[in-house]
Amino acid sequence: SLSLSLSSQPSSSEGGGISRRDRVTRKMWQLESLEHALDLVMKARRTGREGRPLRVVDFGSGSGNSALVLAALHPEAAFTLVDNKADCIRLVDKRAEEAGLNNVVGHLGEVSDFRESFDVGLAVHLCGAATDEAQKACMEAEADFILVPCCVGKIEMGCRESEREATYPRSSFFRSKLPTSEYLKLTRVADFSDGGGEGTADETAGLAKKMVDYDRAKAGEERGYVMTVGKMVPLVSTVKNDVIVGLKKPWRKIG
Repeated sequence: SLSLSLSSQPSSSEGGGISRRDRVTRKMWQLESLEHALDLVMKARRTGREGRPLRVVDFGSGSGNSALVLAALHPEAAFTLVDNKADCIRLVDKRAEEAGLNNVVGHLGEVSDFRESFDVGLAVHLCGAATDEAQKACMEAEADFILVPCCVGKIEMGCRESEREATYPRSSFFRSKLPTSEYLKLTRVADFSDGGGEGTADETAGLAKKMVDYDRAKAGEERGYVMTVGKMVPLVSTVKNDVIVGLKKPWRKIG
């Protein structure tokens, strides 16, 4: 299995990194899971559009703690890091230059406003409705995607009231069975801080979170994607360890 070395990855600077050793360890575990998923997706896709190198877009990249490492591991691909904070994009550009990553560019803007062509989309711990905005952007671009959702309880706050019924649930399957008001209650229940044990409130929250992610997977399936829902390993790498992967048909069989 993949094991990342702390010393071989792009360094953090000006507050862009994680200082505590235990947090660094957990972050490395998360990156190993992300790299495993990305490697499988890239092997299935092989090349970008019209034979160009694959273009990977990281939505809500922050200062690049995840995507810069992935870019270092995949110099054959082009990475675009999208964030709505100018300071984050400034750090992305600075850190990429310091690490000699010629395959990285920063893009200042909102997820919902990104309209460029790309092949693979990432959305790692984007809060609430931003995960759904990223999935929507990927599906509109017919790009494969890897989502690691978080803070689903913030979906209601992140979606304008006038758009809620048209936006949630995400899939036609769920919309036929659950009104928007009940779905939003489900997202509030699904916002939890740890796994909990059997019969606990967090167990109920975990089941609700599975339903929300299943809705996202069904939305992808309805748009012609082969969907997989899984977990980061080890599970203790982060409480927010759910992973949703979508491959747009037709895809190249791996192996």
